[in-house]
Amino acid sequence: MESITSFISDHSLWGVLVAIVAVSIVVSILKSLVRMAMIVAVIGLVLVVFFNFKPEEVIDKGKQIADSGSQLLAMGSDDNLISTITSGDFWIKKENGETIIEIESLGIRYSLDQLFSQLQQDRENKIEELDQMVDQ
Repeated sequence: MESITSFISDHSLWGVLVAIVAVSIVVSILKSLVRMAMIVAVIGLVLVVFFNFKPEEVIDKGKQIADSGSQLLAMGSDDNLISTITSGDFWIKKENGETIIEIESLGIRYSLDQLFSQLQQDRENKIEELDQMVDQ
C-alpha cells in the first residue's frame, strides 16, 4: 500500500488518471443503479395502474424477487444457477396458435390479444375521461 501511495505522489499525472478512472467507474455504477430502479418503478406502476394490483402486493412481490436474487448470488457459481433462473414461474408460450404470457405466482395469464385489447380499452377510457374534462 505504501508503494502505491509513494508511486502516486512521485508521479502526480498517474494519480490524477487513477482518480479520474475511479470516479468514472463509480459514476457508471450509480447510473446503472438509477436506470435499474427506474425500470423497476415503471414495472410496479404498470402493475398497479393497468393490472389493478394493490401497491402492497407489488411491494411484497418485489421483496420476494429481491430475496430470491440474494439467494441466487449466495449460490455463487453453482451448476444449478442456470436451472434455478430458468425454472421460474414466468412463461411465454404458444397455445392453440396464441401467444400466452403467464406469471403463476401473481395469477396473471393473458394472451397477447387480451393484453393489447385491455391496454387499448384503458387508453380509450382515459381519452374519454380527458375529453369529458375538456368539455366541462
